[in-house]
Amino acid sequence: MKDRIVLVFNKKGFERAYKTAPVVKPSEVAIEISIEVADALFQRPQLRATLKVDESAGTKFELTPAMLSDMTQAVKIGTGMDVVIEMSQSDT
Repeated sequence: MKDRIVLVFNKKGFERAYKTAPVVKPSEVAIEISIEVADALFQRPQLRATLKVDESAGTKFELTPAMLSDMTQAVKIGTGMDVVIEMSQSDT
């Protein structure tokens, strides 16, 4: 996002700000400032995690839909973000 503002100063300091070119008094000076803010700052972060339990763990690991729902809700409560958790079959 790019934008600009114009700040008006007098001998005592900052007087006012404008989005467009202002009319200034002889005792004032206008300074145009260009501002660029990265678009990424306006997006929520994408959190991603991978949980892998292989056969060498020795016990069967079962992740139920209720557990997925609880994890999703916990992240939403803690961060305010919506989370999508997907399950897929192991390649092995």
